Amino acid sequence: MHSVMGIQMAIPIALCLTFEVNVLILIICFITWICHELVAHWDVHYASPRREISIWEMHAHTYLGSLPTYMLATIVIINWQQFENLLTLNWQDNVTLKLIEAPHGGDKFIPIYLSFMAVACVFPYIEENIRCLRMHIKKEG
Repeated sequence: MHSVMGIQMAIPIALCLTFEVNVLILIICFITWICHELVAHWDVHYASPRREISIWEMHAHTYLGSLPTYMLATIVIINWQQFENLLTLNWQDNVTLKLIEAPHGGDKFIPIYLSFMAVACVFPYIEENIRCLRMHIKKEG
């Protein structure tokens, strides 16, 4: 479930780094945020009867759960005109994918960002999935 939630947050990040934010991108951001919240609730619903969830884990989840909301709020604030277009249904010419002409942070930002995210997020998720798979195989075998 953690990997699914990570992918759900990677989608709007990748879109906002690659394309100009418009109504379509905002709709995708809101959909992935809602899906992330649903999976997060399902995760706790699934785990709580099966094991103890410590106060520290709850604290960590509270913090981690706030990050997608803050990210969405930041995207909306930075792209306020597009958010107004979304609300007022001014969607004409605002539902296409248009590549960003100049990358955010310069030419080196995206490779550096992707490398950081691989080390900080992707590799730990892969390791967690391997541990879960090993545990599942151990229980089955």
